[in-house]
Amino acid sequence: MPEKKSIPYIWLDEEIDHPLMMGEPCTILFTESFASFTNTVLKFLGSGAGAILREVGYGMGKRYAELTYKQFPDLRELDIETQIIEISSIILRNTGWGNIDFTNIDLENHSVSFKLCNHPSSVMQREDDDPTCHLEGGLVSGVIEIILGEKQTAVDFSCNHGSKCCDIGIQGS
Repeated sequence: MPEKKSIPYIWLDEEIDHPLMMGEPCTILFTESFASFTNTVLKFLGSGAGAILREVGYGMGKRYAELTYKQFPDLRELDIETQIIEISSIILRNTGWGNIDFTNIDLENHSVSFKLCNHPSSVMQREDDDPTCHLEGGLVSGVIEIILGEKQTAVDFSCNHGSKCCDIGIQGS
């Protein structure tokens, strides 16, 4: 069984009776709740759902990155590529958004690609589904935008449903 590790910046504020993450009120949900949300949006909105989910994730990612910098200001002292890897890993791994492995970081051409495994949208995905990782792709594009200071868009999605992993490409402007 894998080792369990506590996350030091999540706690319960008994005064306001609410959990806090990085000093901000948060809601703790089961991974399957996000998968259900994603699948419901995809089901009811059809072909336009991916863009909406990417935009929702994008806003979330920007806020996560801002809070991470606030909690760990020394991260700004690292080189840009290390910031991308470290901040994305901290956010995704420690908040349940999946395991990220960057396959390409090309700052000159404003592109980033990565493999994301065990993310919430993969929980309920079936073999015959189109990619459902739009929320997560948007989330990472928001994180990277805060680091680079330029608009980022998740543009490429390829999923291996058997391994619960997606390859996602992000392009900057």
